[in-house]
Amino acid sequence: MHIHSKQNRSPTTIAKLQNTKPPLREFALIKLKDQIEYPVMTKGYEAHQQRRMELSTFGKDLARRSKSKCELSGASGVPLHIYEIPPAPTAPDPTRCIMLCEQVIDQLNKPNQLAPDQWHHLSELVWSDIPAIQIMAYRILTHIAKKHIWAQDILDEAYLDDEIMHQANKEPL
Repeated sequence: MHIHSKQNRSPTTIAKLQNTKPPLREFALIKLKDQIEYPVMTKGYEAHQQRRMELSTFGKDLARRSKSKCELSGASGVPLHIYEIPPAPTAPDPTRCIMLCEQVIDQLNKPNQLAPDQWHHLSELVWSDIPAIQIMAYRILTHIAKKHIWAQDILDEAYLDDEIMHQANKEPL
């Protein structure tokens, strides 16, 4: 076995070579060649879990605001999740969050699989008094308008505040 200099070794590699466990600051489980499970947690995973916990504090207020319906599709009686409008701010902000069902989240995560015929109702949502809903309605319509003229017609008729337009154009769908 060729051993590299100590400077290039990760804590997990050093622990494996010394047949010890890596530092306790790490958390999930991984298996190394010798099939021993070591606890490991990446900084990204830890930060993601912390952010999810912070977002969950908005859950009751968002559920009340949405009347327990998906704020983009109107679906009720389905599990709802907090969706943070990208780009996400450094600290979670309830004004940049909406409650969405899994079907809508799946479409937003894969815009090329967006079903345009399911989004005609955005003509109403673009006039919402909730800025986060207006932003997402605008982004979805902009994406659909590339191939469907009805979406462009809605965009042409909509009047959005300059700040809403700025936020909506920050990132494409």
